[in-house]
Amino acid sequence: KQIQDNTQEICSLEESIDEINSRIERFESIKENFPLDGLKRKIDRLNEMNRSLTKMEAILDKESTAVENLRKRVRILGSVPCGDSFPTCRFIKDSHESKDKIEGKEELVLSLQTEVDNLKARVQELESQGLRNKLERYQKMLVKESSERISLAEKEGMLLNCHEKSINLEKEKERESDILAELKMRSDIDKSNELKKLKAKISAC
Repeated sequence: KQIQDNTQEICSLEESIDEINSRIERFESIKENFPLDGLKRKIDRLNEMNRSLTKMEAILDKESTAVENLRKRVRILGSVPCGDSFPTCRFIKDSHESKDKIEGKEELVLSLQTEVDNLKARVQELESQGLRNKLERYQKMLVKESSERISLAEKEGMLLNCHEKSINLEKEKERESDILAELKMRSDIDKSNELKKLKAKISAC
């Protein structure tokens, strides 16, 4: 019974080991074909682009506010009787200076807005590829592979123990068979001796 149970355990372990090895082979195949370095470079580029976008949006916001302030100052010229006839007038000098600056500032804001829009489009294009999600799934797969390798080592250790147990059980079976054979031999000898004694008694009668 012990030998039979141990044999069944060996078969079960060997089947489990084959299944684990099959899964590990699939993991190895995925790792071999997975563009890990390229994916990491894309993620680094995406992170850098996001940092640049944040900085550019801050600059754009600052310059847009500056343009709006300049426009408010220029509007003062429309509310005074002398308009822009006296650009050195101390009351409207600031408004005249703003009028001189506004065109350049507006061009700067327009240029910044174009750059921000272009960068946003590139960021969205990269984010649409699900780069971080792909890397996360790959890392989860590595965790699973590691777990499978640990399980494989445990199963192989159990299988080795079962094989050793099988050898010991077979040896024990052989010893018991030898003892049984020896006992049977002794029994046959004893029976033969008894038979001889009985025959001798009969002859003596």
